[in-house]
Amino acid sequence: MLVTQAQAAVIDVTVAPTVEVTEPDWLTVLETRAQEAETLGLFRQKFGEARERFTRLADIPVDLRLPEASVTTTRTFLMPERPVDAPALPAGFTRTYVFFDAGSARERAYAKAVIKDVPAARLVAVAGSLTTASAPRTRETLAGIRLYADQGGTLTRRFALTATPARVTVTTTTITVTQTALTDNNQETTP
Repeated sequence: MLVTQAQAAVIDVTVAPTVEVTEPDWLTVLETRAQEAETLGLFRQKFGEARERFTRLADIPVDLRLPEASVTTTRTFLMPERPVDAPALPAGFTRTYVFFDAGSARERAYAKAVIKDVPAARLVAVAGSLTTASAPRTRETLAGIRLYADQGGTLTRRFALTATPARVTVTTTTITVTQTALTDNNQETTP
């Protein structure tokens, strides 16, 4: 039903009695509290703590502390079935991951050697400092190589890793996991 302006002016319906607002204006309360916190230096303190935490996480994003492999082991699994709606992997697909402790010079040297053999390999730190691993002053430096971190240990659990360094090769049909024991001169030992 349409009501003209003249009819609307005549209609004066009170829906409910009005009551004066007695609760505080929340925006004013929040602004007051924020000013008090800034005056007391609480924001500066919290921002400093957050900056320290983010700096630490950028340097050492993960710390799974897997032991160094004492014996070289190789396991091969069949690739699990992909969901129907997942895109198919291209024919001949191969991806290599190298899991290593970024704080260990021996494991950094191993990772660097794998990159020479397989330039497309992805280096995944499971412990140690990425800053140390990328420092250009060491012979085992990984400067200029993209480093990944297994945050939360998702890949470590998925590939059932129990020691480092480990080399994981994923193809369309298989997953091969080799945990390598290193000698004193950073070479692989023979099984």
